[in-house]
Amino acid sequence: MQAYIHYGLGFPGDLLTDDEYAVVDDLCNFPDIGEIKIRFRSYTEGNEGKNWGTVVLQDLGELPNAGKLCTLRELKTLTSPHVIVDLPTRAAITAELASVGLTHLVDKVELIIFTVTY
Repeated sequence: MQAYIHYGLGFPGDLLTDDEYAVVDDLCNFPDIGEIKIRFRSYTEGNEGKNWGTVVLQDLGELPNAGKLCTLRELKTLTSPHVIVDLPTRAAITAELASVGLTHLVDKVELIIFTVTY
């Protein structure tokens, strides 16, 4: 198994209620990089649950140099307004959250770093 460090848009799983977590956890899919689609990523196997994971809305790909995680310059680029708050992305994220009744969390969406295991 290989673990890759990705970045994207989402929010901590502990913001979900137990009922919301059950709905999101059932959505086990792996969309293409860049696609806006809700899914849940656990941090560890054996400790799955809303306090042990992240809700990923958009996977923006692997960090350029996972060996050192991220340089300050790369982090500034990743957190730029072009990546996070452009209106088409916000509208698409709002629509995806609405599909599972989570529009109240749209303002909690932020840059996240998570792992993808193949």
